[in-house]
Amino acid sequence: MAHFALVAPPLMGHLNPTLALADSLRQRGHRTTYFGPIDCADAVTRTGAAFHALGAKSHAPGTLAARQAALGKVSGMRGMATTIWHMVNDTRMLGAQLPNALTQAGCDAVICD
Repeated sequence: MAHFALVAPPLMGHLNPTLALADSLRQRGHRTTYFGPIDCADAVTRTGAAFHALGAKSHAPGTLAARQAALGKVSGMRGMATTIWHMVNDTRMLGAQLPNALTQAGCDAVICD
């Protein structure tokens, strides 16, 4: 069977559907590994998917909770700009670290949100 890499923004609205897909793939006999910030590890491993941490410096433990708290305090154009800044930061981290991590893990395919 295949080994699927799963990559999604570290937000529950993206992570949960990705993990549902991982569950479906595992039920069919495939391996699944989510690649992302350490703050996602508990949610991922509870579903039975493997987890590979990325962003040890830029996305240290507690970073996502702090991000959510900060985003809850802004709105309008400032909220949008802050959200975009975080997305850029996430994308930079993935671009720098994901290719090597995928090679090391021996993934056959990538499912990316």
